[in-house]
Amino acid sequence: MCAVDANGTLVFPLSCDYAIWSEHAAGRVAEFVALTQGQENIKALAVWVDGKASDRAKQELKNRKIDLATGVLDKK
Repeated sequence: MCAVDANGTLVFPLSCDYAIWSEHAAGRVAEFVALTQGQENIKALAVWVDGKASDRAKQELKNRKIDLATGVLDKK
């Protein structure tokens, strides 16, 4: 599930304790980026994680100009 916020950012929430960068993660990020192709209303990308992210995951997302917010999802 993902959504576009009021600023035109496509937000992808990810519930996990610790996000790491892997071949699988790289593929999912590529799919996420592909959703924006030809979508003029999408100005940016963001991943919201309720846990933490590895340094490598942070750097790989930054290299792809994808914002990362950690500890942001509501835990109920």
